[in-house]
Amino acid sequence: MTRPRKPFGSSQPGRLQATMVKVLAAEMSDPSRHRKGKQYAIDGSILDIIIEPGIVTCEIQGSRSMPYVASIEVLPGSGMPLRRDLTCSCSCPDDDNWSGHACKHVVAALYTLSNEFLIEPELLDVWRDNSDGTHTADKERTDLLFHNSDSGSTAIMTAIMTMMKMTTILIPARHAARAAICQSCAISMTKNLHRSRPRCLRIR
Repeated sequence: MTRPRKPFGSSQPGRLQATMVKVLAAEMSDPSRHRKGKQYAIDGSILDIIIEPGIVTCEIQGSRSMPYVASIEVLPGSGMPLRRDLTCSCSCPDDDNWSGHACKHVVAALYTLSNEFLIEPELLDVWRDNSDGTHTADKERTDLLFHNSDSGSTAIMTAIMTMMKMTTILIPARHAARAAICQSCAISMTKNLHRSRPRCLRIR
């Protein structure tokens, strides 16, 4: 068993991975469960977290004396998983999880996992059972920008990745789940390196 860690400071190495896990938590739950689960994580109701290849397990102190056990299983792979790659379960009465919305305890577990990734992003490779330890940061930046986007040429994608090494693109967490860059914005971004984020994201 491992007590959850609380990140301190603003220069943590796993900010991208942490944000994407929070986006997953919001996508998998309804607003009420999401709000309560997030509060559980903030209040310190997570008693322990175990991150193993293919599964994360948390004990959460809920309204009953016996802690609930929530688990999040993931398919092997590299980079941040999609919702379809996850299977969640919980010992609470509200465990309708994958047939509907994730319960608040699963949401709390995801937020706790987010903190662990924020402090130690390499744990993502452990969870995904990515035994070769491939560094996933650049791949996740690409996935975040081009997920559900219009097809762009290889030259445009290469130009954007080159630009991203020169400046930081800030995409709010509320947009990240549906982040998509149209081809016209992609071309514009290669010409205007000072642009904070694409116009098509700002108007959503």
